Amino acid sequence: MFLQEITNSAPLCLGGYIHLQECEGGLPRPIKGFTVFRMRRSELLVTNRLEAITILEQAHVGHLGLVRDDGWPRVAPLNFVFHDGRIYFHGAADGEKYGILKQGPKVAFSADIPYSMIPSYWFSSTLACPATQLFKSVHIRGIAEVVADVKEKAGALAMIMKKYQPEGKHDPIDPRDPAYSGHLEKTAVFRIRIEEMVVKEKFGQNLSAASREELAQKLDKRGLPIDRRSALEIKKTL
Repeated sequence: MFLQEITNSAPLCLGGYIHLQECEGGLPRPIKGFTVFRMRRSELLVTNRLEAITILEQAHVGHLGLVRDDGWPRVAPLNFVFHDGRIYFHGAADGEKYGILKQGPKVAFSADIPYSMIPSYWFSSTLACPATQLFKSVHIRGIAEVVADVKEKAGALAMIMKKYQPEGKHDPIDPRDPAYSGHLEKTAVFRIRIEEMVVKEKFGQNLSAASREELAQKLDKRGLPIDRRSALEIKKTL
């Protein structure tokens, strides 16, 4: 992608004011193994599958988008794990969410890692528009499926435990263990077969190199732990 920053005809706002020339056919380059869907803010697109995997491994909460039978959308926050190109999560084996997911519907899923909040007064003494949030995010479209195989269910739950309780201190989740067999029967495990994926990150890509350097310096000076991580991400773009 080729970006051209407007330097004279628009105010400096971290949220945009840029012209874009997209890739061949008007679409961004695909992440290997997945289709990338069109984005309005193409300068925020990252075409790196490894980055997508890293975000999914580090994000603690994902948001699942469903359409209810009455046509109303529903978004459910949940714990999840990414494995072998699929999203896994668990829930009750009854209720509205289970009723929707057992039909194998199309779903949306997103996860994000927040970085520093940038105050407007760092770039303007009067305007509010430079205020923004730096972030990394993954946006997915796919097909939801109920996992029927008990070994796959146990494996997915074991990976979820490893992600959220890395210290362990529990018996292995084994479907042959009578202590777990009843729980596995009552617990539903779902997977999302990913059809489309896009990574969206915001670290001042629409700014000039000089403005990004200034932003990184301000973050280093403020010195919060999240600011140091944000400054490092900005410096990667220089």
